[in-house]
Amino acid sequence: EGGLPTLSLTMPGSATNVRIDEPSISLVGINPSELDITTVTLILDAAAEAAGVALQIITDQGGQLFEARPAGAPQDAGGRKVPVELPGSTSTLWLYGPLPQRKLERIAAALSHSARLRSATGVQEKALDAERQRLSLVFDFSENVNQLARRDALIERFLGDITRILRAREGTFFALDPRRKDLYIHSHHGSRDEVVENFRLEIGEGIAGAVAQDGQPRIVNDAEACPEYVPKNNPIHNIICAPVRVQNRLIGVVNVNDRADGRRPFTNRDLKLLTSLARLGGVALENARLYTEVRELLLGTVDSLVSAIDAKGALFAGHSRRVAFLCGEMAERLDLDDEERDRLRIAALLHDVGNLAVPSAILGKEGPLDVEEAAQVKEHPALGARILSPVRQLKHALPGILDHHERYDGRGYPRRLKGDEISLQGRLVAIAETFDAITHHRPHRKARSAATARREITAHAGTQFDPALVPVFEEVYRRLDLEEVGVDELLPSTEPELDF
Repeated sequence: EGGLPTLSLTMPGSATNVRIDEPSISLVGINPSELDITTVTLILDAAAEAAGVALQIITDQGGQLFEARPAGAPQDAGGRKVPVELPGSTSTLWLYGPLPQRKLERIAAALSHSARLRSATGVQEKALDAERQRLSLVFDFSENVNQLARRDALIERFLGDITRILRAREGTFFALDPRRKDLYIHSHHGSRDEVVENFRLEIGEGIAGAVAQDGQPRIVNDAEACPEYVPKNNPIHNIICAPVRVQNRLIGVVNVNDRADGRRPFTNRDLKLLTSLARLGGVALENARLYTEVRELLLGTVDSLVSAIDAKGALFAGHSRRVAFLCGEMAERLDLDDEERDRLRIAALLHDVGNLAVPSAILGKEGPLDVEEAAQVKEHPALGARILSPVRQLKHALPGILDHHERYDGRGYPRRLKGDEISLQGRLVAIAETFDAITHHRPHRKARSAATARREITAHAGTQFDPALVPVFEEVYRRLDLEEVGVDELLPSTEPELDF
């Protein structure tokens, strides 16, 4: 122990004392942010309590990182050691205690497996927070554009939101002066007034002027090396820039500068978000006179965020969009109103968002899942609803996300709902998802034909699926000729209007 300070605690509901040598954890190269110490201590505590002996995690040199000692455990009982792997460790670690070799190996395996899962989940949760922020921004902004009558207030809201979400230093709106045919700074966020005062650019001058000239958004992650960059009295490291149009008429350019003080590059996803919001802002600046434009842009932004779900693996790419398309076709046959169709489409697009919190190693595993892995996968509907519940504008789409693995006979999950207890969104998504899952490759099986998928769905009407909705699906199947035509061929284009 060498005099280093340790943390000593007693686990709730246990008489076992757990000692954690935090300085030694850092010395062996473990990053505390990569290791869930609670998971390690809980498993070590449970194993020590069950066996009635002290267990330790030690280094090659015998230094002690963790110790779990139940009340009454014998002192100096000797023992043996087996290797144990913990995330982030650059040294060999050992589980030590007076137990048989096989038993120590099982405890070490449980420690390694659980610590890896928790570490992977922590990384996913950070990514989810960022995605949730982006999604919340888009919905908040679209909800308020028509309520902001003053142009200045709307632009200030836009610049503040986009700068915060992109974690950038400043945002600037260059307005087009129709008389002088140049750009001037109409509004700014995060810049000093003296820096932007009287700052103007000719069309074609600088990065913003180039965007105004050719209408193409840009990412510049090394401003000083960019020939278009015009250095003034405000040094900039990296920039993303997009045009703002109203009815295809340029009215200005939005700049967002210096992500994380220039240390992190902007990405194409950042540019897509900025470009989408720039289009939405242009509609708002025209007093949002076309509700349909705002509605379609909003839904399109949700659709673009589905890329984060598809990125969990190539085998899942396009799944959410195909499910949303089939749900839309069934909604049309059911004559749902526009509001209900929008809610269903969002629920279908985001129904698997909970999979972002499930380790990719489990989702992509070839062969059957073990009990623990299957339990994690079954958590994804509830995880998805929990992830999106803070976004209040999505509350009407949460039922479809939560219910899409319920069964009509009550044997589904996560709540074992039955019949009409299951939301209409959930019952429709269940049918569409099953068809898509059967007709596409998965890690544990090959794709089967559309005809096979149709027979499976029909055979399970009244057990897995709503018997009143299965005929609706069959009508869609026949009308779209899904036996011959793949759903991917029927999807509307997802290409952005601007080429970047």
